[in-house]
Amino acid sequence: AAERIDLGSYLVLGKGEELSGGRKRPSNLAGAFEALIGAAFMDGGMAKARKLLLRLLKPDFDEIAARGVTADSKSELQHVAQTRWHEIPEYRMVSSEGPDHAKLFTVDVSVGEQVLGRGQGRNKKQAELNAARQALETLAATGT
Repeated sequence: AAERIDLGSYLVLGKGEELSGGRKRPSNLAGAFEALIGAAFMDGGMAKARKLLLRLLKPDFDEIAARGVTADSKSELQHVAQTRWHEIPEYRMVSSEGPDHAKLFTVDVSVGEQVLGRGQGRNKKQAELNAARQALETLAATGT
């Protein structure tokens, strides 16, 4: 949500933080988002803070509802793979690109010899979750 509303552009940063990509750093955005919700609470109480929070997070909730995504795609894929093929999914790092403060990880997930999905994320865990999600979507689409 912080990225969607371009919250980073409102941050007052020191020169070093600015030059090192601080406007897009997740910890800075999380702190600013928390401060924004806190300011709404201090200004108008719980009702105002809740209203703002729901408005800002609604697109994320809508996306999750539309996809029917489970909270943990890796666990679901592991269950499916063990049930159908008596094997566990294996995750393999394909690439890690970008500067340290904005890395993009790419991961493949396979069961046996077959690659079922590829995912990307700002950390390895997110890339693996996205790979598992894609694998589940592939399995659902092919009826496998």
